[in-house]
Amino acid sequence: MKTFGLLGKSIDYSFSPSYFNQKFETLNLEDYKYELIDVDDLDGIRDHIQSRGISGFNVTKPYKIEIMSLVDELDESAKQIGAVNCVKIVNDKWIGYNTDGFGFHQMIKPFLEQTHERAFILGKGGASNAVYHILEKLGVQCFFVRREAELPNELEYSQLNDMMMDQIQVIVNCTPVGTFPNIEDKPNIPYNHLNENHFLIDLVYNPKETAFLKEGKQRGAMVLNGYDMLVWQAEKSWTIWQE
Repeated sequence: MKTFGLLGKSIDYSFSPSYFNQKFETLNLEDYKYELIDVDDLDGIRDHIQSRGISGFNVTKPYKIEIMSLVDELDESAKQIGAVNCVKIVNDKWIGYNTDGFGFHQMIKPFLEQTHERAFILGKGGASNAVYHILEKLGVQCFFVRREAELPNELEYSQLNDMMMDQIQVIVNCTPVGTFPNIEDKPNIPYNHLNENHFLIDLVYNPKETAFLKEGKQRGAMVLNGYDMLVWQAEKSWTIWQE
């Protein structure tokens, strides 16, 4: 039996097991399975993974950055982004990759326009690092919006005003706010300043249309949820594990 999995905390909502197990069934890979590795912390995680006979795994919140210190080697994608969301195990050697950047890039390619010059990235962590890396490569100037600003390109939610909202065309929610079952929750930004010039992207995929996206849609903004990013990054992970 070849076992793969998803490492994270409180991740019973994840789409990954059903996605990969359906994929294995479609490919007639009867000796393959994908399961959750839901842990409260990473203490002893290498022994835990080894005891379960896992050949490779994805990483999600809140461990995408923390896991970097536990792998034996970092792929260039992980080095550039500063986060790992895919680990390949070869003879007990852990190799860390980042497929989030690839997934985000593939998802937004059909929608990003020349008028999308600046972006707010809401949240702090591995996913926001990947979004920042890709948007900057595409020539979009990025500013992080966080509860506590620490760096020159960071703002706090309370600092957002109408002038800033007018100058920013793209807003990406990289936080878990609005994820099922808390579907009424949304990031604390001034939604009344949104209009048809804005492009809202929510990495949350459950529900399909979050409260964040609904606010944008009601005001004429283009909106996009994160499901396709998940599919692209999952397929990239599968390719890595099979190489």
